[in-house]
Amino acid sequence: LVTDSDGRAVPKQKVDFTIIKGEGTLSVENTTTDVNGQASTTLKLGNQLGLLEVEAKLSGTDTFVTFTTIVSINKPYSIEMVMCRVVDHVDRYH
Repeated sequence: LVTDSDGRAVPKQKVDFTIIKGEGTLSVENTTTDVNGQASTTLKLGNQLGLLEVEAKLSGTDTFVTFTTIVSINKPYSIEMVMCRVVDHVDRYH
């Protein structure tokens, strides 16, 4: 969820998703927020055990959030990030 300094959702904000640690694939790496300020991608886990980290970054800024999961083989389950808030500490509109 991308919000401005007043907590309002920011539509049409470009967001870049990157796997920064571990093995996997993303359904989309670059997207824009919807009318509710939300952007999403689907992470397909690889076969490598251990820590996997995905970064979501507002394009053209230093504002990001990192999602972390631990991958274990033969224990299938589903992970869904429903909401995450990205905060810009410079107090500017995105």
